[in-house]
Amino acid sequence: MPVAALPWPLHRLLRSVMSESTVRVDDPGDLIAAIPSMLSFPPTRSLVVITLRHRDVAGRDRETLIETVARFDLGPDPEGLARTAVRACIRGTDAVMVVFVDDRATPKDAQTQRRLLRMLTDGFTDAGVRVAGAWATSRIEAGEPWQAVTNPAIAGTLPDPMSGAVAAATAASGGPIRRSREEITALVALDSSAAAQLDIVLPVALDEIHQRWRLASDRGELDAIRREAIEFILDRVRDISRGEQPSSDDLARIALTVGDGFVSLVMLAVSAGEHAHAAEALWLRLTRCLRGAVRAEPAALLAYSAYLRGDGSLATSAIKAAFAADPDHPLADLLADALRDGYPHSTLRALADHGIDTATQLGIDLPRHAST
Repeated sequence: MPVAALPWPLHRLLRSVMSESTVRVDDPGDLIAAIPSMLSFPPTRSLVVITLRHRDVAGRDRETLIETVARFDLGPDPEGLARTAVRACIRGTDAVMVVFVDDRATPKDAQTQRRLLRMLTDGFTDAGVRVAGAWATSRIEAGEPWQAVTNPAIAGTLPDPMSGAVAAATAASGGPIRRSREEITALVALDSSAAAQLDIVLPVALDEIHQRWRLASDRGELDAIRREAIEFILDRVRDISRGEQPSSDDLARIALTVGDGFVSLVMLAVSAGEHAHAAEALWLRLTRCLRGAVRAEPAALLAYSAYLRGDGSLATSAIKAAFAADPDHPLADLLADALRDGYPHSTLRALADHGIDTATQLGIDLPRHAST
């Protein structure tokens, strides 16, 4: 089945729901150059699938919105890759665009790309999703050539990925663009020096918190101690928003209480709220300075924060860290399923709503934000 031509300039508008920024994309080269900003790193030897959905806006032209940007390793099994990509990218999708990034590509590889594209097109078409365009480039760097997979006569050169409108919108929203996937993996790796400092205070904090929570349970006062724990974390998140950093004692206290189911659920709401960036910074710091099973909850909350921002790469690394600490962690398991099955990040905001409801039950007022 032929691939439909992409109607540039795509109704004049692409709106990224990941950053809530509206930017114009004028041709395929601009779109390809925007991929590092949307993924948070420049992909290599990858299949990139950009999912789209359409929205009618009163008094304006129809908008085409980028819902998700998914990356898959190019490997020796094109059939399996096509099945995986289709499964992950069909939910809530009206159309997709496909980009091959491969510095190894030869004329023979172009035939392989066209074969994989046919498999993708068949799979997406069976699911009622149109493949709106497909392009290939060796790498996403300024001056690199790109061409349409099915018609090499449609070609051009890439602009600077760091100077485009999407990169500017990403920077303005606080989203970093990293140099590689390895940099993202290193971002969540254990900081041995910071962990050693926390190792000193954790045993004392554990004894104190265990005694206080056991006493609260005996007295039927768990709601009160949960409220206290949540308010303490909220205060530290607000401190981070003001540029202040929590002490090792603070981090130990948070690490040992955030794993409570009620506290954790409220933290999902905090991760989606007005101090989302500060909350994510806290989860990242805890992930980097905790060892053992206690690391799982902050890592899972970090994954949730990243998922909400559309940063699937950081979410994936954080999920792996959570599973390394606790292979059965429920939130990490849920997020892994969501990534695998291609749930839009907006779908997971429902968890934040449950967190707000839980906070209300505990006597804490958190603002309810409208979903994207």
